[in-house]
Amino acid sequence: MENGSLPCPVCCTGLMIRLAYGRRSGKPFVMLICPLDGRHIRAFISDKKFVSEVLSKLENKGNSQPNAISQPDASEALQN
Repeated sequence: MENGSLPCPVCCTGLMIRLAYGRRSGKPFVMLICPLDGRHIRAFISDKKFVSEVLSKLENKGNSQPNAISQPDASEALQN
Protein backbone atom coordinates (compact mmCIF):
# COMPACT_ATOMS: atom_id res chain seq x y z
CA MET A 1 0.00 0.00 0.00
CA GLU A 2 1.26 3.39 -0.94
CA ASN A 3 0.38 6.47 1.14
CA GLY A 4 -2.35 4.57 3.00
CA SER A 5 -4.43 3.96 -0.12
CA LEU A 6 -6.23 0.73 -0.92
CA PRO A 7 -4.74 -1.20 -3.84
CA CYS A 8 -6.75 -2.52 -6.77
CA PRO A 9 -6.95 -6.32 -6.41
CA VAL A 10 -6.13 -6.76 -10.13
CA CYS A 11 -3.37 -4.24 -10.93
CA CYS A 12 -2.31 -3.02 -7.42
CA THR A 13 -2.81 0.67 -8.36
CA GLY A 14 -4.20 2.83 -5.55
CA LEU A 15 -8.00 3.17 -5.77
CA MET A 16 -9.62 6.57 -6.40
CA ILE A 17 -12.45 7.85 -4.24
CA ARG A 18 -15.36 9.60 -5.97
CA LEU A 19 -18.77 10.84 -5.03
CA ALA A 20 -21.58 9.06 -6.87
CA TYR A 21 -25.36 9.43 -6.85
CA GLY A 22 -28.06 6.77 -7.18
CA ARG A 23 -29.75 6.76 -10.57
CA ARG A 24 -33.31 6.79 -9.27
CA SER A 25 -32.97 7.85 -5.66
CA GLY A 26 -30.35 10.55 -6.17
CA LYS A 27 -28.80 9.53 -2.85
CA PRO A 28 -25.04 10.05 -2.51
CA PHE A 29 -22.57 7.17 -2.30
CA VAL A 30 -18.83 7.02 -1.83
CA MET A 31 -17.37 5.08 -4.76
CA LEU A 32 -13.98 3.35 -4.85
CA ILE A 33 -12.75 2.77 -8.40
CA CYS A 34 -9.58 1.64 -10.15
CA PRO A 35 -8.10 4.65 -12.01
CA LEU A 36 -6.52 2.47 -14.70
CA ASP A 37 -9.58 0.41 -15.57
CA GLY A 38 -12.93 0.85 -13.84
CA ARG A 39 -13.82 -2.74 -14.73
CA HIS A 40 -11.24 -4.01 -12.22
CA ILE A 41 -13.23 -2.83 -9.23
CA ARG A 42 -16.08 -0.46 -8.45
CA ALA A 43 -17.28 -0.45 -4.86
CA PHE A 44 -20.05 1.70 -3.40
CA ILE A 45 -20.36 2.68 0.26
CA SER A 46 -23.84 3.79 1.27
CA ASP A 47 -23.59 4.10 5.07
CA LYS A 48 -25.34 7.43 5.77
CA LYS A 49 -23.03 8.49 8.61
CA PHE A 50 -19.85 7.71 6.66
CA VAL A 51 -21.12 9.36 3.46
CA SER A 52 -22.19 12.51 5.34
CA GLU A 53 -18.75 12.77 6.99
CA VAL A 54 -17.02 12.42 3.62
CA LEU A 55 -19.38 15.01 2.10
CA SER A 56 -18.69 17.51 4.86
CA LYS A 57 -14.95 17.09 4.33
CA LEU A 58 -15.36 17.53 0.57
CA GLU A 59 -17.56 20.62 1.03
CA ASN A 60 -14.99 22.20 3.36
CA LYS A 61 -12.23 21.41 0.89
CA GLY A 62 -14.35 22.43 -2.13
CA ASN A 63 -15.14 25.90 -0.76
CA SER A 64 -11.56 26.90 -1.46
CA GLN A 65 -11.53 25.54 -5.02
CA PRO A 66 -12.97 27.61 -7.89
CA ASN A 67 -14.88 26.02 -10.79
CA ALA A 68 -16.31 23.22 -8.67
CA ILE A 69 -18.83 21.00 -10.45
CA SER A 70 -22.26 21.47 -8.96
CA GLN A 71 -24.04 18.33 -7.79
CA PRO A 72 -27.50 17.84 -6.29
CA ASP A 73 -27.64 18.86 -2.66
CA ALA A 74 -26.31 15.74 -0.95
CA SER A 75 -27.60 16.70 2.50
CA GLU A 76 -31.16 16.67 1.15
CA ALA A 77 -30.60 13.29 -0.52
CA LEU A 78 -29.29 11.80 2.74
CA GLN A 79 -32.49 12.78 4.55
CA ASN A 80 -34.74 10.94 2.06
